[in-house]
Amino acid sequence: MKIYVCMLVMLLALTACHHKSNNDNIIVPKENLKQKPTGPVRTGDASQTQTISWLGAKYKVQMVLKADPTLPLAHDGSHPYYDNRVTITVKRADGSTFFNRTFTKNDFKQYLPDSISRNGALLGVVYMQTKGDVLTFAASVGSPNSLSDEYVPLVVKVNRTGGVSISKDEQLDTVSDNAADEDEEE
Repeated sequence: MKIYVCMLVMLLALTACHHKSNNDNIIVPKENLKQKPTGPVRTGDASQTQTISWLGAKYKVQMVLKADPTLPLAHDGSHPYYDNRVTITVKRADGSTFFNRTFTKNDFKQYLPDSISRNGALLGVVYMQTKGDVLTFAASVGSPNSLSDEYVPLVVKVNRTGGVSISKDEQLDTVSDNAADEDEEE
């Protein structure tokens, strides 16, 4: 029994002599992982492909959005962003190309206010509908910041001969009851 008591006393003495310093904390302060970008931010790099019926045939419509470092930078007030190029390709059922054109913000410049023309980016182009002999696409140019809702809606139309017309989209996203009734009567 004396041996056990002696061992216990020695154990207590050893542990009492071992003093931990405050520098041995195992809890490390959390680093701020969210860092501000050091260079321009990419906002593009997306694609969409749809098969549509138009003029009695099947067509494949593809839109490719790519950030382009060769274009002037867009800005949101705090960060620079790469502007984008959008390529619209329309292929016939046999795989031949009916239409292929690349758009930049400059193609829409005449419809943009100065602030968006200077600092905005081409945000995207999407296929909307076919009506008669026209393919209609919705385009937008605006603030490159994904949290912003500042943009100019535009319409790109491609006719059966490959001609392109661009206009500012004047229609609101909401349809009044009268407009809906007029559409039903047609």
